[in-house]
Amino acid sequence: MTEIRSVTSNTERKPVRSPLEIKEAVRRRAYEFYEQRGYVDGHDLEGWLLAEEEVNRGLRQRTAA
Repeated sequence: MTEIRSVTSNTERKPVRSPLEIKEAVRRRAYEFYEQRGYVDGHDLEGWLLAEEEVNRGLRQRTAA
């Protein structure tokens, strides 16, 4: 299994507000994970959940600041 690095992306720096913007940010980040894996299929749920976690963490950090 290829290890996926969790990094701060441009997605997290952009202010995200609406549910559609949040979903799009998650989609973009999940695709970045897919790219990091070398476009290997079969890890879509894992990538999506990691992306959700990152985006939501970024939102919480901005709200707390």
